[in-house]
Amino acid sequence: MVRLYALAIAAGTVAEVGLALAIFNGAGRSLALLFFVEAVLLGLVFGAQPGMAGAVVPLVGLYVVEIARGTDESAVGLLAALLFVLIVMAFCAGMAGSLRDRYWRRTDV
Repeated sequence: MVRLYALAIAAGTVAEVGLALAIFNGAGRSLALLFFVEAVLLGLVFGAQPGMAGAVVPLVGLYVVEIARGTDESAVGLLAALLFVLIVMAFCAGMAGSLRDRYWRRTDV
C-alpha cells in the first residue's frame, strides 16, 4: 500500500514539476489546464486515494519552493490560490479514481 502511494506521489511530482517548468519558461498559460488532466490521469491509474495524494502533495512542495524564492506575491494570497487548486485537483483525482474503482475493477485470475 505504501508503495502505491509512493509511486503516485513520484509520478505526480515528475508531471507537476515538468508542467511548472514549462509554464515558468514561457510556454502558454493554457498549459495550466494540464494540471487538472494530470490529476484525472493519476486518479484513473492509481485509484482515488493514491491519485489524490499524487496530485496534491507535489503542489505543496511547489508552494514551499515559491515562498523560498521570495516573489512579490504575498504568502497568504498564494496560499489561498493553492488551497483552491488543491481542492479542485483532489476532486478531479478522487472522482476519476472512484469511477475506476467502481466500474473498471480488475478481475483476479
